[in-house]
Amino acid sequence: MVPDAGQTLPDQTEERPQSKDWEIFAPLVEDSELDAVPCIPNKPGEVHRVDLTGYDRPDVPCVRGRLFHVVHGLLSSNGEGGKIPATLIVFEWEFHLQLSPGHHRFRQVDIKVVFESAGDSPGGALNGHYAAPRVLEVAPRAPIKSLVRTRTVTPMAVGGKIALGFAPFVAVETSMANSAEGNTTSMTDYRLITGIPVFSTPDSSHADAATWTLHENESLKSGVQSPVRTAVLVERQAGDCGKFSATVKTKAELSSLRARAAEKFRKWTGLVPVDDKVYFDAGVGRGAAVIGGRKHWVDRQPSPCDAGNLETEDLLKFLIKDED
Repeated sequence: MVPDAGQTLPDQTEERPQSKDWEIFAPLVEDSELDAVPCIPNKPGEVHRVDLTGYDRPDVPCVRGRLFHVVHGLLSSNGEGGKIPATLIVFEWEFHLQLSPGHHRFRQVDIKVVFESAGDSPGGALNGHYAAPRVLEVAPRAPIKSLVRTRTVTPMAVGGKIALGFAPFVAVETSMANSAEGNTTSMTDYRLITGIPVFSTPDSSHADAATWTLHENESLKSGVQSPVRTAVLVERQAGDCGKFSATVKTKAELSSLRARAAEKFRKWTGLVPVDDKVYFDAGVGRGAAVIGGRKHWVDRQPSPCDAGNLETEDLLKFLIKDED
């Protein structure tokens, strides 16, 4: 009904429920999709902030990430008699469930760490700044499988094809002329973690980011491994002994349908916190700036690896073995 001219409609503003009163199960969503107030900010001038993300969110399912080791050092000779500055970083991740952990689980988690230069270059590097650190290696890189289980299944015909397995590892094969009903085949399911160096944008000149993906064993409804550690070795330009930064981006899929619905709600309404970048300062000297999740002066603690030849380190030794 169209109101008459001059008619005043009742003010229904007070009838609207406030977001703080909504009982929404709010899971993790991708931080990069939203502009929000930083949730874990840096203190003025802070470097090597140990708590990266998630530790300030006790009431929602989230990825908790922290620095476990940070070692500033060098790579072997670059062929010109000099050595190239580099940094080895080990991250530790936990996947925190709010309530009733037996009824909810993390089915998949994607983690991305993007590195950027934060130091000026008086020596004439590109545009007066050093280039972003280059990701040389990540761990794990080759897929690591655990909770491996083999079972017998009966294929089902789906639209003229045979579908086998569980997402995301589903093999779809063209069906034979004869019916596949009654036949059986063996399927292997497993929990998985894998990583790779990537370009953060199409304009990146080199791999300046690292990504890791974790999957559960869906047939066991195992959830992803937790806690888990990942490692990365980054190379900086010759002469770059200043600061650089890392931005952590995480995305997860929970098993609860209600949680996934709430995830869409949070994307629409901007209820996702964003944490400050973490800054690294190679100018503190060669050695370990963080050991076992605690900050240290680099000249007061032994390094967990050879800081003078970081490329010789086996990054796999820093990982946590998944108990089968």
